[in-house]
This record gives sequence, C-alpha cells and structure tokens, in this order.
Amino acid sequence: FLQCYTPCSDQLWPSAPVLARLLPEIDPATQALRDPALVPACPNCAGPMFFNVRGGPWFVETPWRRQFDALREWLPSAPNERLLVLDIGSGFNTPSVVRWPMERTALAIPTARFIRINRHDPELHVDLGVRALTVAGGALEVLRTVARARD
Repeated sequence: FLQCYTPCSDQLWPSAPVLARLLPEIDPATQALRDPALVPACPNCAGPMFFNVRGGPWFVETPWRRQFDALREWLPSAPNERLLVLDIGSGFNTPSVVRWPMERTALAIPTARFIRINRHDPELHVDLGVRALTVAGGALEVLRTVARARD
C-alpha cells in the first residue's frame, strides 16, 4: 500500500497499479525515475506518497489496528489450540515489529511450533529447542520444495 508521507489522513491506496506504471520508468543504471514528476502524489493533499511501511513517525498504523486488536484478543486462547508461527522473510529493518514479537509468542505458548524461512537471517533470538525450525533459503524456493514433497 501507499500512504501520504505527511500524512494528511489515515487512508491507504493500492501500490500495485502505481508500481506497474513506474517500473518501466526506472533507469536501470541509477535506479531512479527517469522523470521525477512521475512520483505519485497524495490524492488528498497532493504531497508526496510513500510505501506504508514502518519506517518513521509518518507511518499510518490505523488501518492495521483492527487486525492487531483481534490478534491480541485471540492470543490468550492460543495455548488451547495447535499453533504454528510461520515467519517468512522478516529481517532486521524493524525486528521489534514482527520478528521478535513472533518469537516471544511462540516461546510463551508451550504448544506452539515456530518456522522461520529467511535467506540471510534465519537464526532465532530465543531458544525454542525442538519446537523451532529455521531454513536458510528464499521463501519461494523453500515453499516450492515443500509443495513438491507433498505431491
């Protein structure tokens, strides 16, 4: 998703159509847009837009709050269920957002199992013993291998 970089609102917009339009306009040598005027503008305030990624105080969190609240409500019941925490590709850009909380979740729930697929950073920050599996590989190649093994 894209969001206003200011941000002027809590709205998000799909990024796929914008990326499809911009990718052919990127100079392969410089990785910059050939025409800076193509940078997407916020439909509300005409300011610059950026990806909705946690990277600074401008991050628009409101659209994700409902899912976070649902997870927080569900977690206390998790020890009564079979739980697999599957972490695909989370690295160290903002490890306190996904990577470490998911490890702590698996650690806190004795019935949980944890799988991390990560080409560069498969290691765990916590000791889950035999309840954890880490795979040093790209997600697509690992998932294709698993799918072929099931056939």
